[in-house]
Amino acid sequence: MAADQVEVRPGDMVILHTGFANKILEWDKHPDASRIQAMYPYLDGEDPEVLEWITDSQMSALISDNYAVEGWPAPSSEPHTLIPVHNLCLFKLGIPLGELWYTQELATWLRANGRSSFLLTGCLSHSRILLAKPVWRMTMSPGLTSTWSAAMISHRVFIGTALSRQLAAEPDTDLVLSDLSEDALTQLDADLAGGAAGVATVPADVSDFGQVENVVKRAVDLFGRLDVLISNAGVLSPNGRIHNLAAEDWERAFRINVLGPVNGIRAAVPVMRAQRSGSIILTASVAGLTAWTHSSPYCVTKAGVIHLAKVAAVEYARDGIRVNCVCPGTFLSAMHTDLPAEAVEAIAAKHPLGLGSADDLVGAYSYLASDASRWTTGSAIVVDGGYAAP
Repeated sequence: MAADQVEVRPGDMVILHTGFANKILEWDKHPDASRIQAMYPYLDGEDPEVLEWITDSQMSALISDNYAVEGWPAPSSEPHTLIPVHNLCLFKLGIPLGELWYTQELATWLRANGRSSFLLTGCLSHSRILLAKPVWRMTMSPGLTSTWSAAMISHRVFIGTALSRQLAAEPDTDLVLSDLSEDALTQLDADLAGGAAGVATVPADVSDFGQVENVVKRAVDLFGRLDVLISNAGVLSPNGRIHNLAAEDWERAFRINVLGPVNGIRAAVPVMRAQRSGSIILTASVAGLTAWTHSSPYCVTKAGVIHLAKVAAVEYARDGIRVNCVCPGTFLSAMHTDLPAEAVEAIAAKHPLGLGSADDLVGAYSYLASDASRWTTGSAIVVDGGYAAP
C-alpha cells in the first residue's frame, strides 16, 4: 500500500485485493486444496503494527477477496487470541469485516488509471460461483473477566475512601490507591486490610506527571494490566469574586483540577491502548454545569474536566478506551472543612434531596468501571440530589 501510495482516510471502507477470489474462479469448481493454502495471502494478525494501523486509520470497514481477511496463526501452547484482527475489529472497535469480494476487474481498472479509491454502490460479487459475504456486524453477550485492575488517584477527598471500600468489595478486583497524604493512605490501607482485593498504595501529587505515571506503572507491575483509572483529585479555591482572587488561586485550581486528570489520561492511555480496552473516570462536579457565585476557579476548572472527558472519549474510542466523568452535587468532604456553617446550610438548601454523602456517589463510579457501561463514553453522569433540576 505504501509503494502504491494508497491513502486511507477516516471513514473509508478498505478493500484488500489479493487475487485469491479470481484464482478460485479459474479452477471452475475444482480447487486444489494444497495450492489454496500455499497461495493464500492474508493480514498477519499477530503483527502489532497491523493492529495499530487498523486502529489509527479510523476505517469504517475492512474487506478482502480472500475467505478470512487474516490468516490462522501458528500453533502455540501459550494462551492467545486465535484471530486478533477479528477480535480487534468486531469486538473492540466495531469495524465490520467482509470476505470473498470479487475485485479483479475493479483492481485492474484502478491500477491502470492510477487510482486507489472509488464510490461503492453495491457488493462486489461474481454470480457464477462466488457469493461475496456482505459486510456484517456481530454482537456478543457481555462476559466477565476473571480479574480486573483499577488505579485511583485522589487528593484528600473523602469520596476516595468510600469509593475505595466499594471497589475493594467488588469480586476479582485489584486496586492501586494514591493520595497526596501518606497518612491518609496508611489509614485507608488499614481499613481495607483483610478484604478480598489485592490493594497497594502509592503517594502521588496529581500535578506531577512523573508521580502519576508511577502509580499506573505500579498497577501494571503488580497486576499485569490496568482496566480502570479513576482521577478523583479536586480542590476548592478561596471564597471571593473574580476580581478579588489572586493569580495563584487560579493556578492552583488548574494545576489540581485540570492538569491532574490530564496527567491521569496521559499515564493510562499507553497501557490501555496496548490492551485495546480500558475505562477512565474523571471526577467533575455539578459546579461545572451551573454557576456558583464566589467560586469561579472551581466552576471553570470542573467545566473543563467535563469537556476533557468528552474530547478524550472521541480521541480514544477506536482504541477501545472509554472516558466518562461523574458530576457530584455537594456532600461534606475534606474540601469543605473551612467553610462557615451558614455557607454549608445555604448549599444544602439548594439540593431537593438534601446534602448527600460519599456513599451516595460510588454507584456511578462502579457502573462506569464495569462492563455494564460498555456503550457509554463521553458522558457526564450527574449525581447531585436534584441540585441541577430546577
